[in-house]
Amino acid sequence: MEGQRTSAMCNVVSGDLPIDIKWLKDYQVIPSILNITEMRVKFLSYLIFEELVREHSGTYICSASNGAATTNHSAVLSVKGMEKR
Repeated sequence: MEGQRTSAMCNVVSGDLPIDIKWLKDYQVIPSILNITEMRVKFLSYLIFEELVREHSGTYICSASNGAATTNHSAVLSVKGMEKR
């Protein structure tokens, strides 16, 4: 729901360090205008949405890679708008 907050997590449970984690929205770089904060520690990355707006809706892709391989995982975020009275 618009106005609420949420987060998304990408946790890489196996593979040699260092691991590079990149986030995409709808298969493109996440626009800075969306004000999404990324927090990262070694093999773990969070996206933090402090105040959801409809423009946050989309498919978020976590792409994790090291010297041996790259893997992707995606999830859909659907933000519902607040009804105007």
